[in-house]
Amino acid sequence: MIFQPLSQNIPGMGQVIDPQAFQSGQVDQQNEQACAYAVESGKGCQHSNQESPNTQSVGQVTVGQNKTAHTGDANRNNNLKLACEAINGVILEPGETFDYNTVVGKRTEEKGYKPAGTYSGTKLIDTVGGGICQVSSTLYYACLKGNLKIVERWAHRFAPSYIPLGMDATVSWGGPDFRFKNNTNYPIRIEATADGGTVNVSLVGTDEKDYYVELQYEVLATYGYDTTFQTMVAGNSDGYRDGDFIIQPHTGYSVKTYRCKYNKETKELISKDDEDASYYNKCDAVV
Repeated sequence: MIFQPLSQNIPGMGQVIDPQAFQSGQVDQQNEQACAYAVESGKGCQHSNQESPNTQSVGQVTVGQNKTAHTGDANRNNNLKLACEAINGVILEPGETFDYNTVVGKRTEEKGYKPAGTYSGTKLIDTVGGGICQVSSTLYYACLKGNLKIVERWAHRFAPSYIPLGMDATVSWGGPDFRFKNNTNYPIRIEATADGGTVNVSLVGTDEKDYYVELQYEVLATYGYDTTFQTMVAGNSDGYRDGDFIIQPHTGYSVKTYRCKYNKETKELISKDDEDASYYNKCDAVV
């Protein structure tokens, strides 16, 4: 992979960032949506199953959870709600693997999905089911907090704004998928909602761990974007005026994420393990 030349004096470069600081607004990110760049972690495939008559009783402890803020776009929020309803209540037995695309299914208008923003190359266009990557990303983060095994995960082409760097999980029907395995000894139930301005995902089960998990990310490199200016002709077919963004800019990043385990009683760090590496493209602005 060829990286762009490294910018100098980049704030935060090489620092290990606490994702909670990101979500509380202490770490600034660009406001951007995204879809589809490949950073795969893991191999193998096994489809998830809905609850069966033989399912064990599910515990009532939250073993992993996360919430992310969503926009006021009505179509996008409709898609978030439908994707949450599709995964809500799914129970994974020990050893089973959850497959996001299989459980949610193809996103169609017949199912109620609406056109919303996704990226095609460098341009944001409306596609049916746009935005549901936020649900898979929120679920991915909850899985990391629950110390579950990630089977497949892909980063977005451009860094999304609703979740810390390196902790997103893009999906596309017939393309990138998100899969994780219940590597615990007990069933796990997914609880997911999209309301009150947030996507909420909790993994409910039985917690046997004597440790808890915190996540960190490290920005290894940042790739700044350039800006090209165009003079717009009055009355152009796209309705652009001078000063309008024709192509929205995106800063590129090379990021490494870590899964850190802490003793529940002493709060001491037990281990800090590499989780994944993510590369987000830069996109030059056209104004």
